[in-house]
Amino acid sequence: MEKLLMKSIIFLLIATFGQSFALDNIHENEEEANEHLLKNEISLFLGITSFLEHDGNYFSPGIDYVRRLSEHILIGGWIESVLAEETEWTMGIPVYFTHHHFWVRIAPGIEILNEEIENEQTLEVETESKTEFLFRTGAGYTFHLSKFLISPSIDYDYVRSNGALVYGINLGYGF
Repeated sequence: MEKLLMKSIIFLLIATFGQSFALDNIHENEEEANEHLLKNEISLFLGITSFLEHDGNYFSPGIDYVRRLSEHILIGGWIESVLAEETEWTMGIPVYFTHHHFWVRIAPGIEILNEEIENEQTLEVETESKTEFLFRTGAGYTFHLSKFLISPSIDYDYVRSNGALVYGINLGYGF
């Protein structure tokens, strides 16, 4: 399973990065060349989180914001919910490095896990919240359709000495 997963990730990165160089065409005018360099982007993330320490794939909706600092460097923020047996929230501040429409990101963040615990004395269910440091790294490719964007991505989250693969698609708007 791990070998297949690693081969899939490597193939995705090579195919995406290779495509970004293959699409390096000559733009007819400066406006067309900079069309994709919108300063701000906000998007809805629809994805799946796959925990690597146990079999489990969970729907993970979220919201992302990205601010362009230069042609090749962006910074942003994200918040996602992992709809597992116990709801988890992840959030962080990613830094993006881009080459045309291909990007990689690294991000420190936190995970908030809400666990339901039964009180043995009162037999009532209480919710306990735990917060852990998270580190995310990933890659993706952004397709711009005027001011709208579609961006498939794959990320690896490292939290609590465990890993999770997060993959999905962002549907957004640039302004």
